[in-house]
Amino acid sequence: MSKDLLRKLIVSWVFTILLFLLFIFLSYTKTYRILELKAFDLIFSLKKEKPSKNPILHIDIDDRSLQELGRWPWPRRYHAQLVDILTECGARQVIMDILFTEKYRDNPKEDTQFASCIGKGCPVYLPFYFTEEEHKPSKELYQLLLKDVTVSLEDAAGILKKDPDSFRREFFTAKKYVLDEAIHTVIEENPSRSADEVLSAIEDRYNWFLFPEEEEYIRKHLNYHKELISFVKRFGISYKEKIPLALRKGINMKIPVSVLCQHIKGTGFINAEPDEDGVLRRIPLFIEYENKLFPYVSVAAILDLLKVEKIDFSRKAIIFKNAHIKGEIKDIVIPVDERGRMLINWRGAWQKAFRHVSYYSIIKLSQLRNELSAKIKETEKKGKLSSQDKALIQYLRSSEEVLKKKLIETLKGKICIVGLTATGTHDMGPIPLDTDYPYVGTHSNLLDTILAQKFLRRASNIAVVGIFLFTALIMGVVSLMRLWKGVVFVLFYVGVYLSLVFLFLHLLGLWIGVMGTLGIVVFSFAGIMSIRFFTEEKEKAWIKKAFSHYMAPDVMNELLKDPSKLRLGGERRVLTVLFSDIKSFTSYSEKRKPEEVVKILNEYLDVMTRVIFENKGTLDKYVGDEIMAIFGAPRYEPPEVSAKRAVKTAVDMMEKLAFLQDKWAQEGYEALDIGIGINTGEMVVGNMGSSLVMDYTVIGDAVNLGARIEALTRKYNNNIIISEFTYQYVKDMVEVNPLEPIKVKGKDIPVMMYEVVRLKEEIKIEN
Repeated sequence: MSKDLLRKLIVSWVFTILLFLLFIFLSYTKTYRILELKAFDLIFSLKKEKPSKNPILHIDIDDRSLQELGRWPWPRRYHAQLVDILTECGARQVIMDILFTEKYRDNPKEDTQFASCIGKGCPVYLPFYFTEEEHKPSKELYQLLLKDVTVSLEDAAGILKKDPDSFRREFFTAKKYVLDEAIHTVIEENPSRSADEVLSAIEDRYNWFLFPEEEEYIRKHLNYHKELISFVKRFGISYKEKIPLALRKGINMKIPVSVLCQHIKGTGFINAEPDEDGVLRRIPLFIEYENKLFPYVSVAAILDLLKVEKIDFSRKAIIFKNAHIKGEIKDIVIPVDERGRMLINWRGAWQKAFRHVSYYSIIKLSQLRNELSAKIKETEKKGKLSSQDKALIQYLRSSEEVLKKKLIETLKGKICIVGLTATGTHDMGPIPLDTDYPYVGTHSNLLDTILAQKFLRRASNIAVVGIFLFTALIMGVVSLMRLWKGVVFVLFYVGVYLSLVFLFLHLLGLWIGVMGTLGIVVFSFAGIMSIRFFTEEKEKAWIKKAFSHYMAPDVMNELLKDPSKLRLGGERRVLTVLFSDIKSFTSYSEKRKPEEVVKILNEYLDVMTRVIFENKGTLDKYVGDEIMAIFGAPRYEPPEVSAKRAVKTAVDMMEKLAFLQDKWAQEGYEALDIGIGINTGEMVVGNMGSSLVMDYTVIGDAVNLGARIEALTRKYNNNIIISEFTYQYVKDMVEVNPLEPIKVKGKDIPVMMYEVVRLKEEIKIEN
């Protein structure tokens, strides 16, 4: 590799490495992360949608259900009927994406009825949710209330130097926080304590003397804390080992009503965590609360379904130990991020990915049975059965049997997910495949991802850095390519990379990222091309200025496209030189006015220079009436080509001279004659001269011989003489007359000379 190319490569690598470092830094910014997430969505959305093969069924509380059963929320008896029918029809599990955190006020007995159906039916999982974190009181206010929770607003404001009016809300919020903390602490020590015992224990523990206001608050919230502690104790997962993940810490829970909690199989939270751009892609599998772990509600269901014996945690995965799946017992390793969130492999469009059945189509079985029972009782009261009654009873029995059979086929062995999907009632938001997706579908997609074990994970930071660095180094090499080749290479690299990103994501479940790599490619190429444009344009301008008067336009264009063909300094090559001189020009000049001589000479030199350029020669210099031309440089050509070009040029010059001689005769001027000498040999070519003035020329014995050969044209009265070194390359294209050999400096054997008579035929010289 030449020094010039090496210099370009090093400069390009310095530039691309700086871009590599820049994009490593940018990868930690919010804008970059959001762009990367959008790129993920785009690539992910190109996947081929296939319906899930796992036994997952959505029971939709849809528009039809609301039309038939009335406005939401419904009486709890409907849910009781649903659970009964699902149990009867062989459903495997029921996950209800409905919050039952408050008692049913219209008819509290329906909560008991619903709980009873849950207790004797198939496994039912009800959700809870973690409320937003409450602001803890300031340290000063907390310490003040901890010392005396009965302190008045005015006294507290005075002690803390606050305005009572603006301090009111903060004060009472902090007071409730301290009282709840005290209640929870005392109940946790002994959940069986009565209200009076709790009050007494709080006063003893904190050295408080409670006023009726504080006592009333404690009595009112006592049962809630008892239920919460019981809930945590029953459903929380103990984990004594240190968890190497930054799991979210739960603050406050809103749990299902107590009577339901006593009968459900399991529970879990339903808090979703959209990414920075508001799109839901990941779900936290567990949240920590009071030193226990609580799963996402559908995770709670699958832990039971797969009979998972233990849960382990690593920095990059959550492991379900000894899971019973597809007829074997194995560990399921779920890749998660540093916060324990799993990327959901969304199956597809809402209606196509999973099977759906209307909530009402299941409840209808219960309604048919109620209608049948009522009709039978009605006929029993009449004492007789009319043909019309008989037909109706038969129809109802038949309809009930058909519907039950259909429901068994639909529900048996299924994990049933119950949730709101009716217009205007359900929780919807953007996911990678849809901008308005029912979030109840999160459960089915999470279950499907785990059951199918088609997990998605991000490439490690080390892998991403490696990809960035490799791209930067590859893009540095682009500086050595021609522009069109660089464009083709960049398009090829981007196409191959995006194809690999697609294949890695959809075949291996690995997301290797897009934005950083594409950013390095785009900015590297743009930067390198800009640098090349300014540096090479400057170089081309210098070349054009230096050589535009010395060579043919097409040779100049090639040189501008690839300046490396012009090597600054000297270089040895086998070239051909042509010397042309006007015979007896000195005496010719003495007999004429200078203006006439200049006019004739300029006309002659113009025509002869054009001939040289037409044959792709390079004009070395004018020395008075003498012309010196080079063939084979700066655009290199092998000697067999350069020699033929030189000889053809000489023949063409003689033809143009004949035309000029006729023209001059008609104008009354004396005709001129020329001699041309040509030699081929090794010579040094390059830019030579001083730091102020330099010239592109050739030197060497072969050049001197060419000048001597031109001088022989006067001795033999010939027009074109070539050396034997040139003749060996052109003997197939010219007719010659041998001349006497001449002695050359540095050679013992004289060099043979030949007079060129004519070209044998029109010879096409390869370009």
